[in-house]
Amino acid sequence: MASAPDLEKPSLPFPVRKKTPRELTVILPVLVFMLATLGLTSAFNLDTNLARVLTGPNRTHFGYSVALWADARNKYRLVVGAPKGTNSTDANGTIPLGNVHLCDPFAADCPAYLRLPKLSSEDASEPAISEGGLRAQGIGFGEAVFATDSASSKLAVCAPRYPRKATSYTALQPRGACFVLQDDSGAFVKVLPYSEECYYHQVCFKNTNVYTGYALHGFSVTMSEDQRNIYMGGPYAFYAQGQIARGKTGDGLVNTFNKKTYGVASLDYTLEGWAIAIGQFDGRQYSVAASTPAWSNSRGMVWFYNNRLSSRSLVSVFGEKNGDSFGYSLAAGDVDGDGATDLVVGAPLAQAPNQMLDHGRVYVHYAPTNKVSKRPRLVLVGKEAWGRFGHAVSCPGDLNQDGYDDVAIGAPFSDEGGVVYIYNGGANGLRAEYSQKIAASQFSAGLRSFGFSIDGGIDVDSNGHPDLIIGSPESDAAVFIRTAPVVNLVGSIEVEPRVIAMGNKSCSVGGQDVACFNITVNMQHRTKNVSRSLPMVFSIDLDSKYRRFAFVEGDAYRLVVQHDVRSVADNMLSLSKVAYVKEGRPRLDVPLLVSANVSLAPVSEPPHIPPGRREVPIVLDLLRPPVFEARARLECEDITTCYSKPDLILEPRPKELLIQEGNMEIEVMLQVLQATAYSVTLEATYPSVLTFSHVSGTRFLPKCRESLYVSERTQAKQICTYNELGKNLRVSMFFHFEYNPLTLLVYEERRLNVSFVAASEIPDRNEEDNSVTLSVPVVSRVDLYTEGVSAPDNVEARINETLSLREIVNVSKAAINRTQIGPETTHRFTVTNRGPSPLLAAKIEIRVPLEASNGWPLLYLVESPVMSPSLTCSSVPLNPKKFNLTSDRGRNNDASLAQGQSSLATPIPTKAAPTDTETPPTPTETPPPPTSQGRSKREVGNPADGDEGGDEDDDPSEGTTPPLSPPTSLPDEDEGARTPASGDQDQQAKADKKKMVLDCNTIECHVISCNVTSLLPDETVYLQFTTYITTATIKRIGFTSVALESSLFIETRQANVSVSRGNGRADASTANTHVTLIAQREGQASLKDVSLWKIFVAVLGALMLLIVLIAILHKLGFFKRKRLNEDQREMMKQSQKRRTQYME
Repeated sequence: MASAPDLEKPSLPFPVRKKTPRELTVILPVLVFMLATLGLTSAFNLDTNLARVLTGPNRTHFGYSVALWADARNKYRLVVGAPKGTNSTDANGTIPLGNVHLCDPFAADCPAYLRLPKLSSEDASEPAISEGGLRAQGIGFGEAVFATDSASSKLAVCAPRYPRKATSYTALQPRGACFVLQDDSGAFVKVLPYSEECYYHQVCFKNTNVYTGYALHGFSVTMSEDQRNIYMGGPYAFYAQGQIARGKTGDGLVNTFNKKTYGVASLDYTLEGWAIAIGQFDGRQYSVAASTPAWSNSRGMVWFYNNRLSSRSLVSVFGEKNGDSFGYSLAAGDVDGDGATDLVVGAPLAQAPNQMLDHGRVYVHYAPTNKVSKRPRLVLVGKEAWGRFGHAVSCPGDLNQDGYDDVAIGAPFSDEGGVVYIYNGGANGLRAEYSQKIAASQFSAGLRSFGFSIDGGIDVDSNGHPDLIIGSPESDAAVFIRTAPVVNLVGSIEVEPRVIAMGNKSCSVGGQDVACFNITVNMQHRTKNVSRSLPMVFSIDLDSKYRRFAFVEGDAYRLVVQHDVRSVADNMLSLSKVAYVKEGRPRLDVPLLVSANVSLAPVSEPPHIPPGRREVPIVLDLLRPPVFEARARLECEDITTCYSKPDLILEPRPKELLIQEGNMEIEVMLQVLQATAYSVTLEATYPSVLTFSHVSGTRFLPKCRESLYVSERTQAKQICTYNELGKNLRVSMFFHFEYNPLTLLVYEERRLNVSFVAASEIPDRNEEDNSVTLSVPVVSRVDLYTEGVSAPDNVEARINETLSLREIVNVSKAAINRTQIGPETTHRFTVTNRGPSPLLAAKIEIRVPLEASNGWPLLYLVESPVMSPSLTCSSVPLNPKKFNLTSDRGRNNDASLAQGQSSLATPIPTKAAPTDTETPPTPTETPPPPTSQGRSKREVGNPADGDEGGDEDDDPSEGTTPPLSPPTSLPDEDEGARTPASGDQDQQAKADKKKMVLDCNTIECHVISCNVTSLLPDETVYLQFTTYITTATIKRIGFTSVALESSLFIETRQANVSVSRGNGRADASTANTHVTLIAQREGQASLKDVSLWKIFVAVLGALMLLIVLIAILHKLGFFKRKRLNEDQREMMKQSQKRRTQYME
């Protein structure tokens, strides 16, 4: 049945439905490529590759209605309505009365049937042709067409605006009419419900829109099963309440209507008769379904009448929501095969669940007039917004010939230029998912409104399957699609024996005995109108998931063969193949699944045959997947005979363990030969001083767990497992362990014994190479770096600013500043472990020259040394003279200390030191050291120069006692003020150039003993002490420059320990402080010796001189301002003006 057009109230006096889909207020979607839809649209048996696209005259709405027709002479026609066509005889080529095209399915011609429509003076339709409105709108001939699905059927073509020119009053009445044809010979029957000018209801009434003057009969049309009766919907009769008329197809007499007058006002413009369908909706009697899509705010409903229209059923179906236009289109068919006709109702304006507009819905009501329905209604929801899914619905018959009618649903305004969905029926009703999607873009990129009208039910190409035609009026086109025959396979697959004994190795494959079994495929096909054998491809899979089996032919788990399959009317194909159980360890708990997937072998068509005339290739029934399955199970009585024996080989790759960061790895190579190994275990036994971390590798990592059962308490065990390792597989893995480096240093055994044992569930072919024991040597290497730094490394000892030797020897109770003893210096010693192993223990000795050999203090300690917490050191003498000291150290000394500490990392040049067996050296002559930062720019004087300053440090024995010998008497105060004779000055000048080094090889030093424990890599320990250099002792030695040296010695019993020294000698790191004596020379005066009045006079004189200079300059005009003359001022203004213009 042809679909109804868009829902819209007509405007009077010429009530017409919407003329063209272009006038619909919808947004046309963007086209998609044809290839994007091929995978969807070629899913089942409507062959779109051989489809024929029919095109009609432009702007005639060719495709507005469509039908497949087998006329009285059994001649097949593709009927396409073009309601804007002008090619009929009465149209005279100018008036758009409309046309119907009767197209040959396999020829290129698609001519318009020129003999219709036919106007008559008897019914006053011919005089109406002169009306301007009719010339503009036409009569809509071809807007509705209908033909039954039977052979030798009749064709109804309707003109819902078929006119009548009223004579008693001026009016053009579009009452509507239909024309019934038996063939294309020219004979027809006109069915005109109202041919008289009056509307007779007991009396004659003026036939306006109040009655049937504007009824538009033929807006929808259907015929009875015996084709004797035609039913015409007139939705605009009786204030658009609608009316259904029944006429005779033999003589055109209309004698039955469902109503004779209008009803209550609430039914105005409900448009009953917009769409009609006929069927046995209760399974017994034929009845007519008539929709009223505008009922209740366009909620919509469907009424049911008996086939004589004399009574209405108490049963009706309703829409869900206002505005859905439920009943916009109707179709009838038995989709569940129960013998009762089911009703398909379209609601194209329904919203989607996400509230998007015009998705559309289609409702399937099973046996709607049955009092007790077998199943609830089915609701199908559109796929796209604005697509208007359900605009056209059709039951084109049983497309796949499975015994159930199918349904075609159009969505003409979808994004692909229009889409038609095919839903197949079944025993449980219509399938909820479509089996095929046919898009307009598959045929032509320019098609629009594809799916506006749909019809089928006629087997045009005589292959036993009904075909389909789809209209696309916006493009003036229609598409004829033939249906492919559907092949149904009948058969089975068998496995013999059903229980496969793995120990029964009755076959030999590749020289190895295996267990075999047989697979037999039995197959026939059932295809309507096809009795010949069909070539088919069999793809037989054996246990595709686990692949435990293989075919002897091809030695693979999948076998693909091609054979001809005979029809069910002939003998069955029996295909037998031999398979076997592959070596290894197949799972016994999982049954064997054998599946055979059958497909049609490709058949080439002769290239010279046009596509429209080619035979549609057959297809398999995709609703019943052509997959056949069978199951069997494995049985094993003795595991040693069922499973193949692998050969596991362990290959260790040992290397020594260098104690460092606490991580250790051992590489093990596991190789599988001969056969696949299952349930493989790898046991690793190792000393408990190690802690297992994880296993790493590139692939095939095992799962490991700790075993609580070990033979010795000093050992630990890890059990690592594999489910399966394939044949000829080599797996490299690294076992990672962690350890405490200090624990390994005291480990009694200097080797770590680690053993590995591999095994599978089947005894190994050669167990001798399944285990290995590694003896990993434990090695430590330590690189110690020692360094000594003095901060500052150069100091000045000012003779007149420090205590004299007498004051040092005879200590008074008066408070003194620490710097009065002498300049401050700090010696810092560090020991750094550069790794890679930790240092377990070491002894450090720091030797410091605290006293000269005569007992006088040299480096004076007043504070305890500062050291690392990990050091434990012996005590040192602090403030042995018991001075009453203050804490002020002086600003210069603090700055020097800060500068020296910031440069502790700078290595100091080393110098060789004598061994313990050598004689202590005598003082050597070296150039004096450079002046330290902050030292004043004065020359270094000799020791005698300091006597003139009044020091009290003169030798009481007048130079007869050696400088470093113990004192025999205290220095005399008076002798300290004497000046040396002029004859001794040359000898003193030589002494100025001498420098003496005081180290532990020259004098006896104090030893600070320290113990170091657990010095980890990159850790550092330090000890630093701050001393004050006794200036009086340095002066008494008799040298202007003295180097004081402390040294660090380190000793350890740990093996493989090397010591690098940043500075000092080969056996020790040293910290050297160079001391330079500074004394004030004769005649050198200080600012504090100048009188205050002299300074005042000098400043006053300078001010007077400045005033005289200013007066002279003023007199000479130096401060006078030079004035510009007139020309210079003018030049200045011009220059300023140009600068301003330039800036603008």
